Amino acid sequence: MAELFTLSAPDLAALLCSRVCHDIISPVGAINNGLELLDEGGADEDAMKL
Repeated sequence: MAELFTLSAPDLAALLCSRVCHDIISPVGAINNGLELLDEGGADEDAMKL
């Protein structure tokens, strides 16, 4: 059986904040990539002219 351990309130808060930030980073990055893709707009037409 796993040993139980105790955390101080600041340590627990730091762990929770770390987890929340980690879980938010991926969706924010995906949204940013999608917006950059939409912003490129007519880049394909310019490439075809070359």
